[in-house]
Amino acid sequence: MTIPAQLDQARQLGNSSSKFPLVSLNCFKLFLLAASLTATLAAPRLFAGETNYILTPQPPATPRINGAKITGVRPGHPFLFQTPATGERPMTFTAKRLPRGLSLDSQTGLITGSVTKPGTYRVQLTAKNNLGAASRELRVVVGDTIALTPPMGWN
Repeated sequence: MTIPAQLDQARQLGNSSSKFPLVSLNCFKLFLLAASLTATLAAPRLFAGETNYILTPQPPATPRINGAKITGVRPGHPFLFQTPATGERPMTFTAKRLPRGLSLDSQTGLITGSVTKPGTYRVQLTAKNNLGAASRELRVVVGDTIALTPPMGWN
């Protein structure tokens, strides 16, 4: 349906008078037409022969650990860190030099617990699947420092 035809149909629905249930139905139809018109106007126009390409490469099937390289927690407070890894599943996770009080779920990569002793702990994370393995250091800072990583939205 062309844009002028959609506008005419919307005008007809808006001017029609009927009993209450039909008015609600007509209002709903008017809303759907407005949404359709908005999507039609906002949709990009493709020229003949033009092709859309997704330029972001697909993640490899081999493991790769992504995300922050530093995280922090106050002494005695709950700690929760999900190891951000891409790659074919199933995948197993290991961690060397975890501070006392933290534990790693080897199937999910979730690190939980509580650390009471302040300090900087350099944890070696490893993600492994049947195609390979990837390792990366995560620095866990336990102390009174605020905002080791900036809040979302900061540049």
